[in-house]
Amino acid sequence: VDFAGAEKSYRQALAANGPRAELTVRLGVVTCKQEQFKEAIDPLTEARQSGLRSDELLYHLGLAHARLNNWTEAIAAWTPLAERHADDESLRHNLARCQYGLGHQRFNVGDFAGAVEAWEVCAGVYAGDETLQEARAEAYFRRGIALLRSAARGEPIPPAARAGLRRAAEAGGGDDRRIRLFTALADLA
Repeated sequence: VDFAGAEKSYRQALAANGPRAELTVRLGVVTCKQEQFKEAIDPLTEARQSGLRSDELLYHLGLAHARLNNWTEAIAAWTPLAERHADDESLRHNLARCQYGLGHQRFNVGDFAGAVEAWEVCAGVYAGDETLQEARAEAYFRRGIALLRSAARGEPIPPAARAGLRRAAEAGGGDDRRIRLFTALADLA
């Protein structure tokens, strides 16, 4: 298939006829198929903003965002698609992978509660994944430590600190001895 030729044709048609949602989707799709994901986002977003919600549009918009690690946007594009096609295992796994990536993004900026939230959703699909279990445990642990640090400054220890450290111990992974120590400290405070 000559995707580059198709892209050129769609661009010419859009230039000659003005914006048309279906042509804009086609342009986004062929751009995506050429793995030009950054370039595909604009026409696909434009078509979505015009009110179009076709499966093809949502799939390729989610794909382009996912390939660029724009996890939140990929999830936003694929969620309505998953609601329409609840039995689509591939889509369910793609959404879980996005949640996994989103968890890492949040973890890396110190948003441990956000990481936990994303990874809990991911765990619904990949419950037995050891890497995910270790990441969840570490996020729970760091969230608990952050809350304990707040307590060291004189702020009351919220129940979430104790619960977070216990969840870290239950999730496994990481240094279990370290987690047990901080859980005990939280119980003493």
